[in-house]
Amino acid sequence: MSARRACVVGGLLSDAATTPLHWVYDVAKLSTFLKENGIVDEPEFCSKPQCPFYEAKVGDLSPYGGEYVAMLNGLAKTDAANKGTLDPKAVEKEMCEFFASWKGYKNHVTKTLEANAAKGATYPDTADKDDNQANGMAKAPLIAAAFGKADDFVATAKAAVALMQSRPSAVQYGLAAAIITKNVLDGATVGDAIKAAESSDSLDATTKADITDVLANKDGDIAALSKKWGISCSYPGAFKLSLLVILQSSSFKEAVRTNIKLGGDNCSRAAFIGGVFAAASPDQVPEEEWFSRTADAAAFRATINTLFPAAE
Repeated sequence: MSARRACVVGGLLSDAATTPLHWVYDVAKLSTFLKENGIVDEPEFCSKPQCPFYEAKVGDLSPYGGEYVAMLNGLAKTDAANKGTLDPKAVEKEMCEFFASWKGYKNHVTKTLEANAAKGATYPDTADKDDNQANGMAKAPLIAAAFGKADDFVATAKAAVALMQSRPSAVQYGLAAAIITKNVLDGATVGDAIKAAESSDSLDATTKADITDVLANKDGDIAALSKKWGISCSYPGAFKLSLLVILQSSSFKEAVRTNIKLGGDNCSRAAFIGGVFAAASPDQVPEEEWFSRTADAAAFRATINTLFPAAE
């Protein structure tokens, strides 16, 4: 499996693996639950979903996973990856059509997109102008894999993030996640990919300072730092905690499992974390095993294969 395909598959599967334990903010309660059910070491695809905000069956995607697949469908139907260019209005149209039939829970930015489109707005006026949560970061594997070789990757990545969020800070963090993922796809180690982003001319001073802070704490206590930075979906905490998980993990499964056990909005972090590790080590992605536990897997794989063939 190519690194590009692994990146996209790994991001999607990480979301599905995390969803049953999404949005559990009482970390002590989560820890007790994992111990009582004997799944501390393997919390993925938990057979007893605990999300308190929406009902999800094992194998379902989270709201972030829904956005991931909506963009995936849009990129496939517009042949974006093969062209190496993004047609925002065409992709937005396909995403809205996907969301119209999506039965899963919807995040705020999805509702905003639909509401603005229903009023007749089109890109860029459909995006949420105020939201500062990790929705763009959650699509970083798709953006990096599809447009990593684009003539102007930075502009394309910004436009892709702005399909749903146009607040400058949200665009910056989404771009940073995409740049880091692209760096890994280009051959950098995960550590070097993050260090390179720290000095990127494409990122603002605030975002780079956050990367610097994470690097300074790369060996710190992750439980303590998660309390300091927060475990919600808001930036910069979600971005910084994702980077720390990446830096402190040594494999795809370890990273996904660590993120699950941190609790809170772990699904906002899952795809980025999983996508980065999948890009670095495609052979570590348990494609057959985890797709067998994911709902609608055949349809997802068919769409992925349109953009990133299995034989690539």
